[in-house]
Amino acid sequence: MAGCRAPRRWELRVKLFPLLVGALLIPELVLSCSVFNFTLGGETRIGRNLDWIESSWGWVRFMPATVDDYGAMVFGVEDHIWPQGGMNDQGLVLGMTATPFLAIEPALGKLPVGLDFWELLFSQCADVPEVLAFLDLYDLGSVPGYFEQGQMLWTDRYGNSAIVEGDLTIPRSGDFQVITNFLQSHPELGGWPCARFDLIVNRLTGQVTLDDEYLISVIEEVHGTIWGGYTVYSLYYDPHALQVTIFNRGDFTQRITLDLENELAAGTVEYDLDAFFTWPLTIFADGFESGDVCAWGSVSVPASGSPGSAAQRILGPIAWSSSW
Repeated sequence: MAGCRAPRRWELRVKLFPLLVGALLIPELVLSCSVFNFTLGGETRIGRNLDWIESSWGWVRFMPATVDDYGAMVFGVEDHIWPQGGMNDQGLVLGMTATPFLAIEPALGKLPVGLDFWELLFSQCADVPEVLAFLDLYDLGSVPGYFEQGQMLWTDRYGNSAIVEGDLTIPRSGDFQVITNFLQSHPELGGWPCARFDLIVNRLTGQVTLDDEYLISVIEEVHGTIWGGYTVYSLYYDPHALQVTIFNRGDFTQRITLDLENELAAGTVEYDLDAFFTWPLTIFADGFESGDVCAWGSVSVPASGSPGSAAQRILGPIAWSSSW
């Protein structure tokens, strides 16, 4: 499809060292991730901040549906082969954060976690109950230090929600659920008390309307850059419209919104998130004016620029349309 895109080179990803494990090595820099969901009147939204280090970068990968499998988009960082979250075309959403170590008891007779674990999960599960049934098939301790030092918050378009801490599940009670970087089953292990967690709970408690801009402001209030860490990207999911709004590197003045169904129509592809936010853009396209829109929304374009600029090289060929 036409659009402002910078596809990543397809290459063998060899970083098997999970980000969740690496995060624990420099907690003062990165332990500021957050994920929350909120449901009201049958509508659900999910917010998330992914915090790591300034030298890292984020990516999004699209995996189209097949006759037997759901399609999905997943988000990750650097060359780590496993994602940190995403959404499939059934409106199932995942967000993950790093936590203190919590041992997982060996699960004899269950399946080991393989490299295709996340692909299988997103392609086969439509809601949170199906996720929990899928996870129960696997020995989550078979990848040492991965699920033992991270937690998942699963949400679906029906308002189901659950935190998964290793082999422990915490279902949602109420209109929202929140995770930061402590284990709610074992807060004594570290990361608690957490001012970011308290702030999110305070902002969501008693909300009587589902206001998208208000919920985005909550994401902004707790993003890691203003709490002494570094936010690589922030996401706001609408699992009903199958859309995600992306903010890059702690900058909430610029945003793009991706429509999952439109993106999946382009096939299997991956993009660096930085390429969506390379400002100022150098544009040389007949008939394009500032304020027109491309595939990912309205943009502002400088009056002039030089061919071959860094932005031009990163973005590559650009197909513009004012009819998107």
